[in-house]
Amino acid sequence: MKIETERGGGVATVVVSGEVDSSEKAQVGQAIRSLLDQGETRFIFDFTRVTYIGSTGVGCLISARRDATSAADLSDSSGW
Repeated sequence: MKIETERGGGVATVVVSGEVDSSEKAQVGQAIRSLLDQGETRFIFDFTRVTYIGSTGVGCLISARRDATSAADLSDSSGW
């Protein structure tokens, strides 16, 4: 799995390629946590190059949404 980040317009685009499964959970979580620590709260996830995503990968996205919403203190997360 490979993760790249692009920034622009107040949004961080996380480009993921390869397989996202339980063995990659830490890498995905670390990338998202790093962006949150840098103040990013709006994300676009580009999975066009992902060949497989398991339930753990989906769980990471759900956690990222919760953490980003909490970090931004948003009541309406419709822009995420």
